[in-house]
Amino acid sequence: MIDHIEQLKSEAGLLMHGYSDGDNAPYKDAAMFLVLHTNLREMDESGRLTEEYLTKLWGGVLGVDEMPALLSRIANSVAALSPEEGAMC
Repeated sequence: MIDHIEQLKSEAGLLMHGYSDGDNAPYKDAAMFLVLHTNLREMDESGRLTEEYLTKLWGGVLGVDEMPALLSRIANSVAALSPEEGAMC
């Protein structure tokens, strides 16, 4: 599990591309959980808001060639969670 991927530099995020590739990943029998913390109030299980958020964070450095390929691998199964009422975080 990698927590707070929003704190990674865009170049470090790009390293996940190879590990998330369906055909050429070095560890095909492994699961990788990436946790993105946001202040978004909307819930979006399609992944669209996640892709937009990461594009704002990393898109300026990675550009139009790398960003869509990375997002197709790391933002393809999104689960949106929110804290419980009264929960201490």
